[in-house]
Amino acid sequence: MDSDSGKLTPPIGIKFTLQTLSLNVPDTVKLPEMPNLKAGFSVGGKGISVENDMQVSLTQTAEKENIQITVSQNENGILNSTVEINGKTTEHSFFMDTDYSVQVDMNNNSSGLSIDSGGFYKITTLDGQQYKVIPASKDLVDLAEIIDGEISLGEKGDVLLKYPNENSSNSIYEVVIFDPLVIPDTNNSIKESTNRTVTYSDGSSQIIRPTLLYTDIFIEELLKFDGVEKVIYNADGTFAVKYYDDKYVITPSFEIQNETVTKEIEPSIISNGDGKIPNCNYK
Repeated sequence: MDSDSGKLTPPIGIKFTLQTLSLNVPDTVKLPEMPNLKAGFSVGGKGISVENDMQVSLTQTAEKENIQITVSQNENGILNSTVEINGKTTEHSFFMDTDYSVQVDMNNNSSGLSIDSGGFYKITTLDGQQYKVIPASKDLVDLAEIIDGEISLGEKGDVLLKYPNENSSNSIYEVVIFDPLVIPDTNNSIKESTNRTVTYSDGSSQIIRPTLLYTDIFIEELLKFDGVEKVIYNADGTFAVKYYDDKYVITPSFEIQNETVTKEIEPSIISNGDGKIPNCNYK
């Protein structure tokens, strides 16, 4: 710890926890704990904010590539980013992976932006604090109002959508992950395809892709199968699997079977034997 500023510097390899942001969202939106990036990485959260540390490292590294990047966390914990390349500006939305805030060795890492094996971005500050960010909806509160339903954001970016079914009294459930790119002023529609587009009240939109709920549980269960050596959760909602010497990609679909159970069940994967995605049971 710096005796003058109070700023913390954990030992290399140590994970740490940031101050938690106080959230105020309607009952229709469930969010995981969000770190407060407006607070400093110091005793009592004082001093220069984590958000500013991120901005400084991103600015210094991006300028080398003639790129401008800005980041800012909103009141609901979403990290909004703008990227300007050759006069063209794009917007992106993320949130922090609270399981991945770690002090890294700057002899083996560079400050700024990097990408891990699953396609998730990491931001490393000049002082060696490394944070992982996950693609997110730019405005889940607005989206919940648009679909007239409920939304639950998982810690790894899996988003459970629940909205009315026009043809039945049963609700429709979907599990998706958002593409971080925010597309401005598109047609107000949800496109039926492998991927879909959700449109906000301001006309902007984001692509959503199917994924699985509780990705950590799915990976844990999948690793119980003989021959499954490694599983990587990808930023597009898929799973890269090393099975013996072969590599596969599990691609979820938007279809979910929702059944009422009379007793508690253990999470499991049931192989269906036909080469398709196995059935995944959750509590």
